[in-house]
Amino acid sequence: MTTTELLSQRQDTHGDFNEVARIAQQFRKMMRVEFGWEHMNDAQREALDSMASKFGRIASGDPNFRDHWDDIAGYATLASLHCDSGTDTITRDIATVVEKIQIGPLDTEGEERFPSIVTMPKVEKKKGFFSSNKNETDNVQTEGEVG
Repeated sequence: MTTTELLSQRQDTHGDFNEVARIAQQFRKMMRVEFGWEHMNDAQREALDSMASKFGRIASGDPNFRDHWDDIAGYATLASLHCDSGTDTITRDIATVVEKIQIGPLDTEGEERFPSIVTMPKVEKKKGFFSSNKNETDNVQTEGEVG
């Protein structure tokens, strides 16, 4: 596919680039003058900048192109991971969750016991771009297996 063909194809879903840029820049200008901008960390600002591009694509291109919405959710998640994420806060949050699901006395080895409904989900590792092993999923533990 040539660059011209790719740009033509993307214009259907992403909209006209000049229009996307105009809309995205309006969002960026609006955000930068607000009180909260100065109190954000770099990750939060970058997430909002990236979302602004997606807002431009949604407004200018195909609003039903799911990838735009999924990307916004991804950027919001990344920014959320950088909210008040000091070690004390993370430790406190983990302790709170563990306390809510913890039941039963200590076992003989001094470890907490948890309800049987709390199990690790089955995870299938996807082959990454830089992976050299063709069967990476062969070595992934599944529920109930011990490594």
